[in-house]
Amino acid sequence: MTGFPLRLQRLIIPALPALPLLFLFVWMCWLEAHMLDQTRRQIRKDAQYAAAELAEVIAGRLHTQLTELQFAAETLLGPESDPEHPDPKAVQALRHYKALHPSLYAFNIHSADGERILWSTEAQPSTPINSAAQFTPLPFDPNFFLGRAGYAERVGAHVIPMRFRMHGPDGRTRYFLGSPYRLDLLLAPSDPELATLPWLFALRDPATAACWAWCSTERCGFQGWRGLRGRHPMR
Repeated sequence: MTGFPLRLQRLIIPALPALPLLFLFVWMCWLEAHMLDQTRRQIRKDAQYAAAELAEVIAGRLHTQLTELQFAAETLLGPESDPEHPDPKAVQALRHYKALHPSLYAFNIHSADGERILWSTEAQPSTPINSAAQFTPLPFDPNFFLGRAGYAERVGAHVIPMRFRMHGPDGRTRYFLGSPYRLDLLLAPSDPELATLPWLFALRDPATAACWAWCSTERCGFQGWRGLRGRHPMR
């Protein structure tokens, strides 16, 4: 029985000088894993902060445009305006505003049912980019509507249509004043220096984590909820 411990000692004693190196290796592996985990946590934290900041900017831009649609409908056009033949002064003001805002393709006056374009600052088909059923009223104001984002051939870019509902003197819907907002400009960073850097912003379905829409410094893409990919002409 004494021979076994002696043989064991002969195996262990030569290996003792290597133990510090083994401990050092294990510690370095743990340290690297710990630093990697900390880096991942910081990147995730920075990404969440950046996403929240960009979401706030996008919400502000959408709200500003919807408010300006409301102002144009209520002040420039009015509840008694003829949707097919608006006042020339109002037309001039709308065209001037559009010229100063490249993010907007056109100001469109839609019929009371939302299915036809009665007048527009831009020559285009009378069928809107989105049908009335594709618009969703916003919770904070049922007269503000957002459509579905997608590629519109008439604009030559990805857009998100929006509308403001104008009521007539009788309380019924008189018309809608709408405009398509270009997604690349809607999602662009507010900092001019950041706008020149490569970036990617994506919208995902929270239920499935599937990518719905994305936009980068180069171009935008769209994927419908039913798995349709690429550019979807909305005319």
